[in-house]
Amino acid sequence: MHRCGVRALRLDLFLRSNWTTPDISAYIERTVRRTRAIGWHVQFYTPGWVVRNLLPFLRNLDADFVIDHMGYMLESDGLTPADFDRLIDTIRGGRGWIKLSAPYRLAKDGNFERLKPMARAVIEAAPDRIIWGSDWPHIPEGGKDTGALLNLLADWAPDEEVRTRILVSNPARLFEFAS
Repeated sequence: MHRCGVRALRLDLFLRSNWTTPDISAYIERTVRRTRAIGWHVQFYTPGWVVRNLLPFLRNLDADFVIDHMGYMLESDGLTPADFDRLIDTIRGGRGWIKLSAPYRLAKDGNFERLKPMARAVIEAAPDRIIWGSDWPHIPEGGKDTGALLNLLADWAPDEEVRTRILVSNPARLFEFAS
């Protein structure tokens, strides 16, 4: 799989959200040992409250990791701006990456405008640790227009050089794309 370009293992922590933080941390550590041995990183699809609880652990994780969907920080799950600020600090000071993806999972009402401050905050804090992802096939709403979702990036990152980092340079570095 590595020869075919695979570079990560995605962990669905929604499926394990009932585990304790120490159990999830141990699970991540076991996975990191396996992925590090083959030159891969781990990617987290996880509820924001699990991300929040894992931040002290992730701050010291000695491996690259990606957190999907801007950390999935939903106020409806009890997350606060302070939790989001701690996520940003963890990314800025460690080996983590944030994926700008699936805005419809965060703004369930379709009001993507309210995500702009969140997206801009992570981009400003760590422009070299941000990647974009489509979240295609947009399960369970497969009819989403991926192009319209990509167009949000122009508003979130108005600087062309920063967008190029997010769309080209950063993923090339993270996924070790050939030059």
